[in-house]
Amino acid sequence: MSPRSQKATRLSLVALLVVAGPLLLLLLLLAGSERPATALPLYAARAGRTCDNCHADPTGWKNPSLSQRKCSLSCITCHINPTGGGVRNVSGRYYQSATLPMWFPSHRPWQDVKRQIGFLRLSKTRRNRVPEAAFLSPIGGSPTMAFDQTRYNGLRADPFILLGIDTRYAFYFAGNQGVSATDSSKNVALFFPMQLDVHMALHPFRYFTAFATAGALAKSRGYAATFKRNTPFMLKDVALMAHQLPFMGYVKAGRFLPPFGTYVDDHTAPTRRLFGLDHGLLHSRVTGVEVGVSPNYPYANVAVFRPSERDDFSSDDPDNDKNPSFFGKGIGAAASFGWRDLAWSLGMSLMLRSRDLADGGDTHAIAFNWSLNPWTWIDWLPLTYLGEVVFGDYQRPVSGQRARRLAATHQLNWLAINGLNIRIRYDFADPDYEIRDDHYHSFSFGGDLNLLPNFSIRGEFRWRHNPGEQRSNTTDGILFVRAWY
Repeated sequence: MSPRSQKATRLSLVALLVVAGPLLLLLLLLAGSERPATALPLYAARAGRTCDNCHADPTGWKNPSLSQRKCSLSCITCHINPTGGGVRNVSGRYYQSATLPMWFPSHRPWQDVKRQIGFLRLSKTRRNRVPEAAFLSPIGGSPTMAFDQTRYNGLRADPFILLGIDTRYAFYFAGNQGVSATDSSKNVALFFPMQLDVHMALHPFRYFTAFATAGALAKSRGYAATFKRNTPFMLKDVALMAHQLPFMGYVKAGRFLPPFGTYVDDHTAPTRRLFGLDHGLLHSRVTGVEVGVSPNYPYANVAVFRPSERDDFSSDDPDNDKNPSFFGKGIGAAASFGWRDLAWSLGMSLMLRSRDLADGGDTHAIAFNWSLNPWTWIDWLPLTYLGEVVFGDYQRPVSGQRARRLAATHQLNWLAINGLNIRIRYDFADPDYEIRDDHYHSFSFGGDLNLLPNFSIRGEFRWRHNPGEQRSNTTDGILFVRAWY
């Protein structure tokens, strides 16, 4: 058997284990459920177990018709940008104040009060401890589909002006990077700003909002490399949106990440980086129009756009300082759809980009994602599982030859106590099917300590295995300190 055939066989077995195994297990677990599903980041996958994660306990409220409901486990529930990221709306600000922090929460969802550390007693009076940067009200008042002012513990539900900040500082250390498993002489330690973003949303009239995010294009080599580059601070995302429509519907136009796959916060994840979705890069943004709906459980998002150039670290630009043109090159489209239920989810995404080879060439990708939160059914089992697999192809930069690639991720999260999440994760990536032994397996262990409102610490230790004749093992770790407002 040729090396190419051998690799194809190995990849088939790996794909079967990486994809079919967890999917089959998930489907078996879900077979007994009467609830209809999609994959979401961790907070959304957990939030469905109790209504007062996102707003006050709905005791006595009248249940509106489906077209008027705002209950959803979609990104639109917590973010102004319907597909996630950027400034948080009132539901997101309520969640980060009541559910996330270990110390000094405004209050607790009723099912989580018993998970509080004994000596950290909660105040009997609900009180938001961090002032919000939300001001005034839209001209003409709020429509039926706007968030209701009475349900968010005094937070301004539908402001004219909304401001936000996201900062993350990282300490990174690595041992024996890029060398054999027996050589540990190459060690690296770095401290750098991972994220410095400011957000703004203007909602002057009912149904219409403009939002933007600008920030530093951080570099892992440190402060000097970040702020001495040609353009250290850039406009990342900006859009005009018609929203607050029935069925949680919206239309937006501008520059944004395409609606594809699971928008995880780790921009280095192979399910994002291999497919041009690294949100730390301007090159991942597209300029176009997107429409979507999220009525309770089903969801659908479709976008048509001009993609940006490929994010290459070429020989004439090793620091990748060249920024893509705002309006992009070529043509592209993406669609994401599925079902997001209280305890589980299933989703699918499609994306294509057509560009000149010099700008990145043609790419195609398809993603399947899922989540399972047995905590919804079993109160003493605070586990949440998320998974995704992405297949795609691209054109090699020089030859233009088409090549296929695959990435998959699985993570299991355990909420030990309020504010402390423990996580194990596995990633698999094969950047090019035709290149022998370029695939790798990555295992990581870490967690999140949401210590105070709007302040968290995240740590992760990773072990990466590159198989084949030049087999190597590499280890690294990263610690984030994050503050946001």
